[in-house]
Amino acid sequence: MTDELDCRLFVAGAGDRDALTARLRDLLGLAADGRWLTRADLTVLVDKNPYSGEFAPYPLSVEWYFEPDVTRELRIEQVGSAMLAVRAAGGRVLAACDYEDELP
Repeated sequence: MTDELDCRLFVAGAGDRDALTARLRDLLGLAADGRWLTRADLTVLVDKNPYSGEFAPYPLSVEWYFEPDVTRELRIEQVGSAMLAVRAAGGRVLAACDYEDELP
């Protein structure tokens, strides 16, 4: 696992942390270990929003850690699919990353 944070999503209204973790696990084909989701090229952490004072309406945070050889296009596809899944579940999502303007 790389320890370099690639992207963070702030999430609200898509269920609790366990529900969001399960939704992302199933969507992205990840193995779950508590709040951590993994596969060979990606590690995701679903947790409480550490910036709740700044982003109070978003109680959950999803951190994305891609391996260095993952293309920008695949990063956008994976993060974008998670954002669409949150919205499909009736939630709101805000992205913070270098490619946030390219996300749905």
